[in-house]
Amino acid sequence: MMLNINLLLRTLIVSSAILLISCGGGSNTALVLSWTPPSQYDDGSPLAVNELASYRIYYGISQSSLSDYIEIDATQNMSSFTINKNTMGLLNDTQYFLAMTVIDNQTIESNLSEIINFNS
Repeated sequence: MMLNINLLLRTLIVSSAILLISCGGGSNTALVLSWTPPSQYDDGSPLAVNELASYRIYYGISQSSLSDYIEIDATQNMSSFTINKNTMGLLNDTQYFLAMTVIDNQTIESNLSEIINFNS
């Protein structure tokens, strides 16, 4: 499942990033998130890697209530993250909804991406 994410920082829209979600591991206990970090604003101005502070992955059992999130350090220049579903307390055979934001080094958070769903 792929998702185009339009992220808003400093009132400008960041170019689309791709979020790919897949379940990994033989026991189906891992959720692998992959994305392309934004590199420019939609107005064409560059977005330096050192301007990104973190990514937030919001999730919940309802599209209207993404009440939990995981914050991922963007200073490590990461483009993927593996989540242990058991550690997060995700229930088996349950539909979850997920969206992503970016936070810049001035603590401005982008708008929420398109919400996607997955089954744990």
